[in-house]
Amino acid sequence: MFRLARRLRWLIVVRLALTVSVAIPYGFVHLADDGRLGDPAVYGLAALSLAACVLHGLAAWALPRRPVAQAWLQLGTDLALITAMVWYFGGVHSPAVILYLGVIALASTRLGHRGGLLVATASFGLYTASLAALAAGWTPPFTLPSHEIVPPWRLAYNLVIPSIGFFAVAFLTAHLAEERQLRENLADLEMVHRDIIESIPSGLITTDLAGVITRINRAGSDILGLRARLRCRFHCHYGMRVRLFQIPCYWTIRDGISTASQTE
Repeated sequence: MFRLARRLRWLIVVRLALTVSVAIPYGFVHLADDGRLGDPAVYGLAALSLAACVLHGLAAWALPRRPVAQAWLQLGTDLALITAMVWYFGGVHSPAVILYLGVIALASTRLGHRGGLLVATASFGLYTASLAALAAGWTPPFTLPSHEIVPPWRLAYNLVIPSIGFFAVAFLTAHLAEERQLRENLADLEMVHRDIIESIPSGLITTDLAGVITRINRAGSDILGLRARLRCRFHCHYGMRVRLFQIPCYWTIRDGISTASQTE
């Protein structure tokens, strides 16, 4: 939970930086070209994005122990802003559709399969609603050239293809996130196992099926009289063809009784 809350705070900073880095250059470019600030809707969306960042910051302050609720709030506001961009900037021709994929991937990595599927379903529903609004004649106040009448087959095509992409991204990113989490858990477990092995007072040697030494703990190296450098080589170079009988002292087990033998 602490890791999720920390990542959500970073996402607030990233959203703020993206909003500022898009809105300010947009205004300067239009001022240099025609002496105007450009489309007011762009600044309206930037203002909504800044307001969403403030809302996310307040939620992080008010709900520090509920990062999942913060995540859903951030994802919901992101979907609302993207839907407004799709509706205003061309509908089926809007490049903002691809932003849905980023939100879906974010939900899948932070909230798992269920979260990714829920956000993918919400994205498809909002995208369909925006296209239906444009098809019904609910166009923005300042109609853009891209808001043209779209034939039914094109509308159906633009509904089916993005829906496939939405759910495919949800499944794939959630699967990759689970594999990454599994690798991290295995690495943590291996570290704990290594620390336990190193801390036990009894000597311990592990080998592979071919009898090649893979690990010697600290007590084992002290018992066998191994130097620290040689012990490090046992730990780091598993491909060394060093076997148990090649070190100065080795253990043999006969009839259940352990005896120590000294090599010549």
